[in-house]
Amino acid sequence: MTLARRLRFRASLMKVGVDGALGVARDKATSYGYSLTGRKTAPATDFDPFSAQVMLDPYPGYRSLLTGPEVPGVWYNRKRAIWIIAGYDDVRKALRDNEALSSAQSQSRFRVYLPSMNAADPPAHTRLRKFVSRAFTARAMAAWQTNINEVADELVDTVVRQGHTEAVTELAKPLPTRLIARMLGIPQQDQPQFVAWSDDMVAGAFAPLTPHGMRLSARSGSATAAMRRSLDPLIAQRRANPGDDLISMMTPADADDVLTDDEIFWSAAMLIGAGSETTTNMLSGLLLTLAQRPELYARLREQPELIPAAVEEQLRMGSPVQGFYRTATRDYTVGAQTIPAGARVLLLFAAANRDPRHYDDPDTFSLDRNPTDHLAFGGGVHYCLGVPLTRLEGARVFSQLLPRVESIRLNGEYRYLENPTMRGLEHLPLELIPAKGV
Repeated sequence: MTLARRLRFRASLMKVGVDGALGVARDKATSYGYSLTGRKTAPATDFDPFSAQVMLDPYPGYRSLLTGPEVPGVWYNRKRAIWIIAGYDDVRKALRDNEALSSAQSQSRFRVYLPSMNAADPPAHTRLRKFVSRAFTARAMAAWQTNINEVADELVDTVVRQGHTEAVTELAKPLPTRLIARMLGIPQQDQPQFVAWSDDMVAGAFAPLTPHGMRLSARSGSATAAMRRSLDPLIAQRRANPGDDLISMMTPADADDVLTDDEIFWSAAMLIGAGSETTTNMLSGLLLTLAQRPELYARLREQPELIPAAVEEQLRMGSPVQGFYRTATRDYTVGAQTIPAGARVLLLFAAANRDPRHYDDPDTFSLDRNPTDHLAFGGGVHYCLGVPLTRLEGARVFSQLLPRVESIRLNGEYRYLENPTMRGLEHLPLELIPAKGV
């Protein structure tokens, strides 16, 4: 990357930060302006996704949004100047209305503009997704099964031999990040650095406007710039000599269309970062569930055909992404409530997945549920591309672990991430009791 391009990219990152701060001010103005009209808005709630207590344990808050004599379709949080949709049917419908609820100002809390498909509406989104989706077709996933098996088996072998593990750093995180790095064609020796950069980028992308949050955002900007410097030569190399990796799939022209270097970089960064978080959070969450509920683990050992159902139930109950944001392009009505045009709207996937009007006994993990209609992967045009990859990774890990490990037990205190959007474990020490004869 030339000095001029590096400076331009740095300037664009600074603009992202400024846009985010200005967006919060705009949210306040939208809220205040709507209140001046005298029109009745949604009922107020003190549920705050950025509070420390909610990040530690969001589920009591979700119950408060979903239960009562009359549950509104929309809630309003005055402190954050956001409108919140929590019910299953309403979230599902909202996810499919990308004309009224736009993603063009990104799906994070802050209004920013990026040349990435998760910060775009059709037709721009359709164009970007067309290039990236080439690596996630059923045929492509079948071709990647060997890589999935190789990485998953190596990681499981290691933790089983040890008899104990810090499950996040030794299993749940390296599996998806190593696979995504392989898909992008990143050299093996560079992969740990890319994982570290992506961790900083994800932490900063969803940080609150607090002193600590601003430090995370600054670190995120530095990590993004470093990743860009590293990926630019790889992008140029793939343009000249394409291979079978995802960056190569994004570089050739499609008819008269071709992705820019900026578009390729942000697409790759999205996959390295947020693209691996879903699998990491699902795997670590399911390991914790099975350690806390040994009868479930015993049943899975007896009935391994229930592994896919266990993965889906963990995705429903644990929702690796708690929810994403949209911007209302016009007044948007949900039941008796109206969200004003210009408002920032939180679609709470995790609350929807525990809506008692849709799921019986929603706070209980059941291997007999198999909730394939859950909203952990979003919906509509932004339905997560990595769904088949997450399912294949989960199935392979547990198909290898169950026959060789009699039971799993907590081996110390576990700890969740302090993140208002990503729900996952930061630390999970486990003891693995070997099966007899193994």
